[in-house]
Amino acid sequence: MEKRKFTNLLFASFFFIGVFQNIQAQFFKKLKQSVENRIAEKADKEIDGMFKYNHTEKPKKENETVHINGQQENTSIAPKKPAEEVAQSSDTDVITYKAPSADFVDIIIQSHKGLPRYGDLHYRLGVTTPVNNEGYKKLVELKFLRETYDDMNLAKLTSYEEKSSGDQRQGNSYFAQSHLKNLAGQVCSEEVLKTYFCDETANASNTNTKSKYQSSRQIPCEFSDSYKIRKVPSHWGGSRNNEFQQQRSYKGFSEKYLRTLQSWADTFFGNGEQVAYLVNTTNINGKYDFKNKGFWLTGLIRSSGFMLHPSNFLAYSENEKKIKNSHQQFFFSIDPQKAKEFNLQERVPLNCVFKVKVFPKVVNHTQVQFDFELVDPIIEIYSKNEALTEKLGEIDIENLQSKQ
Repeated sequence: MEKRKFTNLLFASFFFIGVFQNIQAQFFKKLKQSVENRIAEKADKEIDGMFKYNHTEKPKKENETVHINGQQENTSIAPKKPAEEVAQSSDTDVITYKAPSADFVDIIIQSHKGLPRYGDLHYRLGVTTPVNNEGYKKLVELKFLRETYDDMNLAKLTSYEEKSSGDQRQGNSYFAQSHLKNLAGQVCSEEVLKTYFCDETANASNTNTKSKYQSSRQIPCEFSDSYKIRKVPSHWGGSRNNEFQQQRSYKGFSEKYLRTLQSWADTFFGNGEQVAYLVNTTNINGKYDFKNKGFWLTGLIRSSGFMLHPSNFLAYSENEKKIKNSHQQFFFSIDPQKAKEFNLQERVPLNCVFKVKVFPKVVNHTQVQFDFELVDPIIEIYSKNEALTEKLGEIDIENLQSKQ
């Protein structure tokens, strides 16, 4: 009996020793795993930091002045904004003209190789960076219509009857006040627009709850459409029925912001000109010419677009005059294998890109015309991808082959 008790006690001792060792082993195993995980995590962070440092370009300063073709441009990198305000773009470049204060918005236009891009633009909702082409154009017009603005009545709004009287100064005043209103709608901040272009009663009703005494015809103040494109303000003060409110808004705005806007406008088109790129659409006419290895293209400068119109092309040489004639055809040399690769065939559209110099010219008291000339004889030909990422070849204007 004693022997049996001793055996059971010995067995129990070995059992508890085994269980303790197993628990101890699991504890040390978990402790070891925890330490290893922390070490690995720390190492990953350090490696990520190394790669971020090595693969990130040196940040550009805001308000940085750059020199393009010897001209000093008031441009800068667009500041980072939330995704809902500015869509991130990976396939188009932009130039940002910084606003002089928080009362205005930055002006953003598309660019090509660091210069403004005119003519056909690249637009894809939610992909390309939102631009403000109209604001850009209005500021440039403001710069060159200075004499018209000098006739603007700063004390009160000029009536339609006064404009129709035949007095040129009254006509200039009426136009300038309207132009200033439209410009403000494009370049002013939302807060400024609410101050000077909102009907006071309509603005007060722009709440989630609506009083039964408020008119159902009142419209909340909104300055952009569903695509975030700025609208043209209808009236100073936001009302066409309250003359006193209109006068207050116009006089207050012009006194506070006109000189600032004119100073900002003066930074555009240094020396009265601008080097830029003009993008136009052309089409393949006919089948591939295996003898001469290429295609005939119809019209190289024929479509109007942002800022420039083909009728304002200053053609000097005989070949430039042929290009201005939209009925001419021009030969584009391209290897048959490359033509096959890009599926080029009859009627397929292509992009042609010209480097130009633009000269704004006042043609009358209310209109600025944008004349332009070529500054490079080489026309770049791209596939019909508005991002201009697939260059197919070039046409040298000095060795131009053309036919009717």
